[in-house]
Amino acid sequence: TDQETKVPATAECLAFMTACRERGLLVVPAGPNRNVIRFLGPLTLTDEELDEGFSIIESVLESMAGSVRNLV
Repeated sequence: TDQETKVPATAECLAFMTACRERGLLVVPAGPNRNVIRFLGPLTLTDEELDEGFSIIESVLESMAGSVRNLV
């Protein structure tokens, strides 16, 4: 959500989910405005798989850093 206008960051969440999917990580939209991202790992997730997922998330966030503003 934009902290000044309070407009939900639906488009930004969609871009984040798309970028994650392109890198092999599936995330799920949530919330009434689909501006919340859920991470649903299986109970059998290994430490290596978790690290790989976090690396993908970090990479996507870094690539989006210039295009996302005023969002928390």
